Amino acid sequence: MGEHKYPYEITEHYIPSVNSLRRIYTQHPNFNGNSLLIYELLFDYWNPNYGYAFPNIWQLSVDSGLGESTVKRCIETLKSLELIKKKRSPIAANNVYVFNKPVKSVEELIAKFPEVEKYRDERLAKIKASEETSKKRFAAG
Repeated sequence: MGEHKYPYEITEHYIPSVNSLRRIYTQHPNFNGNSLLIYELLFDYWNPNYGYAFPNIWQLSVDSGLGESTVKRCIETLKSLELIKKKRSPIAANNVYVFNKPVKSVEELIAKFPEVEKYRDERLAKIKASEETSKKRFAAG
């Protein structure tokens, strides 16, 4: 296997990102870029010795540049999509976050969250209409 090439040399800590979050969960009406950012920050804080991540809301707010209420909404979204479980810390006065494995296909996401299908169909129809309009404009120009 060859080495993966990037557009520049990565010399800092690099956290992997799960493709399904960027290509599948984005099909859900409640999942957005802020949700992805908070998931990735939580993932970065995951501690293999404990089996969970335990940053507090204020640290996530500092790291993400998002307000506390936005961070809390993102955590609720991640919980509702069953990407994480939020629990009280067994040893401190904060929450801990345990990760669940994401689904790997849009079909699995729709089976788990049926509301995705209508939202996705409507969104794709808007994208297709915009594409057709642009193609006509470019052809006429």
